[in-house]
Amino acid sequence: MTAKIPVLICGGGPVGLALAVELGSRGVNCMLVERGNGAVTLPKMSQLSTRTMEFCRRWGIAEQAKQAGWPEEHLAILFI
Repeated sequence: MTAKIPVLICGGGPVGLALAVELGSRGVNCMLVERGNGAVTLPKMSQLSTRTMEFCRRWGIAEQAKQAGWPEEHLAILFI
């Protein structure tokens, strides 16, 4: 089976995920492919910038982003 996908996004990191959300919110079909299994062992970022919060507000997830934190077991890794 084949499908026509206008945009292929390679990588499910912060940029790939943000691009997929942005395109999807504008009605653009896309497919995101990631070679990893989806497990996050180390954070890709530790804080939200002003620009990041602008995107979170646009996507309707600003409050969830403010309240989200890393689980205790992940925080220990940061300070080793």
